[in-house]
Amino acid sequence: MRKIEDMKKCAFTLAEVLITLSILGIVAAISIPNIIQNYQKQATVSRLKMAYSILDRLTQQSYIENGYPPLNSAVDKNIFDTYFGKYLNIAKECGLYNKTYWKMNMDSGCFKSGTFSEPGVTGNNKDGNGEERKKDTFVNLDGSNYDQGGYGPSSYYMVLLKNGMGLGVSLNHAPQNGFSMVVDIDGPNRGDSKLGQDVFQFTYYFNNLSPSRQYKNNKCPNIGLLPGAWKPEDMNESCQPVKGAVSPREYLKERCKEGGTNYVAFPNGSGCSGLIILDGWKISSDYPWTYAHKK
Repeated sequence: MRKIEDMKKCAFTLAEVLITLSILGIVAAISIPNIIQNYQKQATVSRLKMAYSILDRLTQQSYIENGYPPLNSAVDKNIFDTYFGKYLNIAKECGLYNKTYWKMNMDSGCFKSGTFSEPGVTGNNKDGNGEERKKDTFVNLDGSNYDQGGYGPSSYYMVLLKNGMGLGVSLNHAPQNGFSMVVDIDGPNRGDSKLGQDVFQFTYYFNNLSPSRQYKNNKCPNIGLLPGAWKPEDMNESCQPVKGAVSPREYLKERCKEGGTNYVAFPNGSGCSGLIILDGWKISSDYPWTYAHKK
């Protein structure tokens, strides 16, 4: 009889059980979002590493075999195939979204799709069957339309890689500033296709090819693939971006924020790839992280 009484004394009351479950629920509500967010950050860095490796290998091999793409060359199919495409495992080509391309083959599916109007025809965003025309697009970190130096998503030759990533290549805002490359690390059907969250920017540039490409104050030799978007003249001997007394990290951080304006030509997410790499391939606590997967 005494044993039963002792067992009753050791048992939890219903109130104690409910309090314990409430505490566990609160802890879970606090910790699980952080666990998910940390996982998403690690997954983003892992995919960005893969993208960087692919583009770095591509640019080095292409330069050895073909030289640098010709001056003032818009990235049409011929330029893309010769200097970029043959070094990639491509699942699908979405091409350029200009009037000529639209007449030949309207396609989508390499980046996130948005409604598309026929070039030069206001409001004509449906085909002959009444279906909305779609094109691939991506946006700045704050969700605004991507338009750097007058070059929007329609200026990029876009493909979908077999690993699920979307890749776009365009002549940069001025020929001497190289070729802009954007990569959607999780593909067209996940995320927001937003610069600095699941879309990251690089610039392909070599400095010693011709006088028109050289900068008198440039200290960084034979640059190749740059993480982010900036001019070689704004780089130090270690090929890190600088501007006056501003440190490379401050410079990149300003480019990796919504509406950043100080020291930069291209803010709003364009420096995020460089910031992650400079921080040792990690997303630091002051990174503008608001990303959430969709699907």
